[in-house]
Amino acid sequence: MKRSFTITMAFVFTLMFGVLYIQIFSSFNHKTVNAPQSVVYYLQVGVFAKEENANRRLQELQGLQLDSYIFEKKEQFYVVTGLSLNGNDRKQYKSVLDQAGLGSYDKEIIVKDQTVIQKWQKQEVKPILELFSKEE
Repeated sequence: MKRSFTITMAFVFTLMFGVLYIQIFSSFNHKTVNAPQSVVYYLQVGVFAKEENANRRLQELQGLQLDSYIFEKKEQFYVVTGLSLNGNDRKQYKSVLDQAGLGSYDKEIIVKDQTVIQKWQKQEVKPILELFSKEE
């Protein structure tokens, strides 16, 4: 009898503390902390099967005084310009491209690794172009 009373009391206390625990901790607002990320906006000015054609387009853009780059992805050569953390900056680039009769597509990529952004801001574009080539 004494043993069954002890077991019953242990069960009752466990149940009471379990309910109390759930009531206390369910009232907390559990938010996940997101790592900082940045959006890089850019204009895609061409996709070419041959690197020499991409280089010709690159030279055209450089002739317009636009910072432009080539990256390779899935055996295609992409030409991009107007890289910016501010989407509004693309308007200036797009205006120059339109006046030159060159079409472009607005693009953006989310960058989670802030060291890539820091390097890019120091004029090191290779890490960001590597992200472009890996993007699906």
